[in-house]
Amino acid sequence: MQDQIILRNHENMMEHFNNNTGHSVSLEPVENYFWNIPNLNIYAATVPDRMHHLDLGLYHYQIEFTKGILGRSSIDKMNERIGAIPRYPGLKIFSKGLQSIARLTTSEHRDLMKVMVFVVDGLLSNDLSEVYVKWNEMIPIFVHSTSVKESDLEKFQKAINEWADLFVILFRKKSDSKMKFPKFHSWIFHIVDTIREYGAINGYTTETYESLHKSYVKTPYRLSNKKGIEEQIMKTIRRKAIIKRRVTEELHKTPTALIYTSKLFEFKLLEASIFFEQQKKNPDLTENMIKGFAKFLECLDLFFDMLDIISAEDCRIKIFGSVTLKNINILRATNKFQNRPWFSNIAIAMDDAELFEYQSDNGTCYAQTLLITEVILPNKSPFHLALVQWYDFKSKNTPFVYGCPLLKLVEIYNFIEIEAIEEIVHIVPRFDTKDEYFTKTGVTEIGDDDDDAPFTRKEAKIFFNELKKEISDVRKLLEISGVGDYTTEESFIKEFVGEIASYSINKYIYPNKKELKKSAGAISAKSYPEYFEHWEDDRWSYYYSKYIHSRLLAKHRSRRGAIATRVKDVLRKLNQDIDGHENLTWCTKIMEKIWEKSKKVLKEKVAFTISIIQYLLSPKVESIKIDDEAIRKRMKKNIKKLEKGETIEFEEKSDEESESEEESEEESSEEEEKKGKERRELTVFYYQNSTLPITLTQPKGLKKIYWSLRRPGNTTSNEDFTDSNWRPTSSKTNILT
Repeated sequence: MQDQIILRNHENMMEHFNNNTGHSVSLEPVENYFWNIPNLNIYAATVPDRMHHLDLGLYHYQIEFTKGILGRSSIDKMNERIGAIPRYPGLKIFSKGLQSIARLTTSEHRDLMKVMVFVVDGLLSNDLSEVYVKWNEMIPIFVHSTSVKESDLEKFQKAINEWADLFVILFRKKSDSKMKFPKFHSWIFHIVDTIREYGAINGYTTETYESLHKSYVKTPYRLSNKKGIEEQIMKTIRRKAIIKRRVTEELHKTPTALIYTSKLFEFKLLEASIFFEQQKKNPDLTENMIKGFAKFLECLDLFFDMLDIISAEDCRIKIFGSVTLKNINILRATNKFQNRPWFSNIAIAMDDAELFEYQSDNGTCYAQTLLITEVILPNKSPFHLALVQWYDFKSKNTPFVYGCPLLKLVEIYNFIEIEAIEEIVHIVPRFDTKDEYFTKTGVTEIGDDDDDAPFTRKEAKIFFNELKKEISDVRKLLEISGVGDYTTEESFIKEFVGEIASYSINKYIYPNKKELKKSAGAISAKSYPEYFEHWEDDRWSYYYSKYIHSRLLAKHRSRRGAIATRVKDVLRKLNQDIDGHENLTWCTKIMEKIWEKSKKVLKEKVAFTISIIQYLLSPKVESIKIDDEAIRKRMKKNIKKLEKGETIEFEEKSDEESESEEESEEESSEEEEKKGKERRELTVFYYQNSTLPITLTQPKGLKKIYWSLRRPGNTTSNEDFTDSNWRPTSSKTNILT
């Protein structure tokens, strides 16, 4: 049949026009201007547009026809089901059903594509569900594909025909034209030829440009006061570009820890039973959280047994509503998020030995999160755990329905480490059934190329790299064209000064004016070349003096003061026991605490930290009172313990114990003085280019304190830290607790 189709061109259409037979080919009796242009076939100048042809076209018809063949009660049930679809990041939830499909956007139609298979399940007949399955199987083949092979074109045509046959069988009676509408005809008979000629459909969609027009013209226009519109639009675009740039930078930073939000409860493990009993009266708790509380102690006990944790004394429990994972997805387990409960479902890749005797989906198992917890034990790092209930396949004979795993919840509960979660998945209940769930995978993943769909980290990195380059180009054009001077706006200056201060504090603790200006120049060249690369020296000097220097000086002082405050805060805790650490010296702990979030600690910061320690411990500072005699006595005790490798306790001992220790100390100290032991060493190990550790040496006495950095065995010369390789280590050290 398709071989008999004669395509329109300027020649056969002109012939019909001249012979007055245009009515047979639906041609209006009006001469087309383009017929007379040589070598131009105007009918080949247009191609189907994905957004209007599919999303707002054929799929729109499919939903309208579906409503047409359903009765009033079934339509109401369909709307109820649409409103009951569980939440999922990036998915639009139609809480009131489809009130007016004519007003739905392209992205909303694509969100419907992801769930309509589940919504129409069992509403009318298997054919109704199957037509939505066939649609979702058909679209990804060449809507998303970038390569075109003849064998794939044949598969695509077959998928189109299968969907079209079902479409006609179901909806023919509801079509006024008996299915004779152009988009349907074009999709069946012409789309494959178009793809063969021009490539995948996504390559020639108008959606990209309509989206840009909305973002860069319509929205900024609505935000303006309709006066000086062009200038206001350009300023809005600039601000959006700055915000996107900051998002890009934040995204590129690899998260170093899980980020908890919405703390719900905190209690001691010993009081857990009392706490859970009290929470039974809490009317705001949902079934999932009640279930989590009921299984909490049993599952935590199993987790501790697995790790051979014998004692849980002084254990504290924190329960949170959500946590941001390292892949930037958000895991939720809360009774109320925007007035609805949200308990995320997760996928975990597991070994065969860990499958709990049920089937897996290609090695992936699914679970529902009940509680998000942080378990804090003394002398151990916190455990970041999620209490989950596991899913299993509903039937081993038919594990998949509509290409999706059909699951059921089983009475198996476990604490798992949050970092073991592979991804957050969308699990949808099978309506009008008990304990049956679809996992939204396979054919239901249609439309995940949508801009609103959540990115993987790799996709986000590629996208934002491209976006950053585009933003940079736009900024440069705006600056060169002279449309305002954004560099004098307060928001830009604040951001610029902040970046310079972050850079300069790593280079110079006490910079002079020249060094501050040098830092500003480095950041302007690195982060803002589109603004400053074409500036003359005089213009830069004037701009720096007027807008930057005073603000930068204040910001740098603030950063330096923050470092000093951090040092002081740590020093105030030196008289407290250091729980959970052995063989850790004072100075190592100080450095580790101050710079625990820093990947690199430069020599300027190390020297500054030591300088503050010198200052605070110096008896010449009048605000700090030190009893020399008491210090000498303590030093004698501490020297002996250091030489023996014993632990130095901070707790004060009883008077009798002190007296007996003083007598033995006096005897041993006389012998030591005879042998000429005038020095003691507080050994702190640092890794520096994988070399031998460094010894921090302090002369005897506190009236004049010298700090020298020496390698073991080198007692004649000091060796400075390198700029970037200083790192403390908490192992193999002579630790003081």
